Amino acid sequence: MPPAPASAAELRPFTALHWNVSGWVQHRNSTTDGLVDKIASAITSKDADFAGLNEICWDQYQAVLGKLADAGWPDTKNFARFEINMDTGICGGKPFGMALFSKAALGTATGYQLEPQNSAEPLVDRKLLCAPVTGRKLRYCVTHITPDSAAHPEFNAGQIDHARRIVDDFLNAGETVVTAGDFNVTPGAGRLDGWYSPTIDTPYNSGNVGRHVEMDDQYSVCPGFGRSTSNVNPPGACDTAQKIDMIFVSVGNEELVGCYEAGVLQPICKDGEFCSDHQVLWGSGTLLS
Repeated sequence: MPPAPASAAELRPFTALHWNVSGWVQHRNSTTDGLVDKIASAITSKDADFAGLNEICWDQYQAVLGKLADAGWPDTKNFARFEINMDTGICGGKPFGMALFSKAALGTATGYQLEPQNSAEPLVDRKLLCAPVTGRKLRYCVTHITPDSAAHPEFNAGQIDHARRIVDDFLNAGETVVTAGDFNVTPGAGRLDGWYSPTIDTPYNSGNVGRHVEMDDQYSVCPGFGRSTSNVNPPGACDTAQKIDMIFVSVGNEELVGCYEAGVLQPICKDGEFCSDHQVLWGSGTLLS
């Protein structure tokens, strides 16, 4: 009996979105000052398949879940995961951390503690949160790397490399990985060379040896770098403000085919102020699986 024919390759368009929402520092755990509405609006307006959030309080996370369910997200009992970064002193005594959302059902999520932890923030656990997408060899991860420091660059650099090694293990097992987060370092920094693919080679980002592309690295104004995502950092490449938020997509298993693109949003909350000191980063592309 002849073997069954291999299944035909399938094109799978997707959009991923990431935002450090400053849920405690700027919003003090509020679910009524406009932040929750803006989070849900950003996700639904871009029709995102995946969305990640940093610095969100538990009450805000629960409120976003409700908004997405009301907006018709399909698997409302199994489309989100939350990971605690800090559970003392803020957010009304409830957890503070990061979250990921997926239109497709998710499998069991794992939060990986990143080393070395920063001795200057003993109450904070920096992690990489990853969940498999049911029915596909695809994994979605969200992270928040400790801020860089001239005195102790080893904390930021070490966590970036630890996260990469975890993600690359998934690649070695045949999975494709979308990794989004606040990396607290800009494209072109040597410590990201292990992330970026050598196909990314521009005056603003070179020397790369990794297995990932970043969804905004094709930005024509600043190729290899991308658009600003932070309002508070000093100027970066191409006379832009700093880009420290990334959406990486691995290459080599499911292929990212054709053009991919990205953009930023800057939602306004109460009193005409920006909702966060970070902008919303989104990226769209097509995977061949």
